[in-house]
Amino acid sequence: MWLVISAYVDAKTIRLAPVEKQQGIKAILGHKYIKKINTIFKPLLDFNSVSIVFILIIIFFFLVFKVRPIRIISRKFQIMISTAWI
Repeated sequence: MWLVISAYVDAKTIRLAPVEKQQGIKAILGHKYIKKINTIFKPLLDFNSVSIVFILIIIFFFLVFKVRPIRIISRKFQIMISTAWI
């Protein structure tokens, strides 16, 4: 359920973002970047893979969105959660 909602929000942000940022978002969501991260940080990933990958994804989102759209996404989530509770 939550995966579907997050995928929907990601799709919305890609459509709403400017053309230059769209390419960056698509690259981050794509598997090519994940494979590159895996090859570069292979020894680190073996140590504690889930947390390191999660931190890297957050850093990439901060770089691409420059913090502002993250607030917009959180607002969308708050609206979705509030409507779901009602």
